[in-house]
Amino acid sequence: MDVGPDTLPPEVGFESDAISSTKGCYIGQEVMSRLRSVGHVNRHLCVLGTSDTAPKQLGECTTSDGIVLGKMSSLALDVNLPGSVALAMIKRDYAIVGNSVLAEGASWTILRHA
Repeated sequence: MDVGPDTLPPEVGFESDAISSTKGCYIGQEVMSRLRSVGHVNRHLCVLGTSDTAPKQLGECTTSDGIVLGKMSSLALDVNLPGSVALAMIKRDYAIVGNSVLAEGASWTILRHA
């Protein structure tokens, strides 16, 4: 599941469409206020791409050193390119466009935030 009850709207890019900073008294208002104070979330939903068409299952995303960065939540073949695309929650410090992650034996590139 890409978005669930443990997902914060800013992690997946929903804050501009789903969160009001002027409306008072809504569920989650305190959490959103704290996030605005801190200035960031700890992970981002990222679109990953690979030229490898072999991945058939979801897995953990790691660095080449084996440090776990996150987990894939969706996987599909890209009909416009040879390869696959995936969605993954990646730690904020590493969720930079162009960074590479390893998952299920393939090297994936972070294409953008979702």
